[in-house]
Amino acid sequence: MTNFEKIKQMSIDEMARSCMSFFDCPYGTPYVGCPMEERFNDSCIDCTKHWLESEVEE
Repeated sequence: MTNFEKIKQMSIDEMARSCMSFFDCPYGTPYVGCPMEERFNDSCIDCTKHWLESEVEE
């Protein structure tokens, strides 16, 4: 199951209680000097897409 699939299965209550912030980096890194910059060609969108397509870490 990917992160995106898990999010899609959440109820509105689960989403409201979730500690997930949709405006922060899914990897929890600062935007300035992000270690993922080079890997994703300075694209937070590509990086976030990669996270969504990754397997859920429980």
